[in-house]
Amino acid sequence: MQSLVPSQASNLEELIGSIFLCGSLTATEYRWLITLSTARAAQESDKVLIARVLYGIRHGLFALV
Repeated sequence: MQSLVPSQASNLEELIGSIFLCGSLTATEYRWLITLSTARAAQESDKVLIARVLYGIRHGLFALV
């Protein structure tokens, strides 16, 4: 499966959906999510989605590949 890091916030939902479906994400996707979560311009709904993914990583629900 080819991993593409989205350049637009609208693709964030697609990325998070694929993470939840396959149960893993790449290091590049992880860094992109961390960067987006710390951005001041990020919307609160985006930060909630990112927080759920980060929670899943911390608790072993998702794997970094």
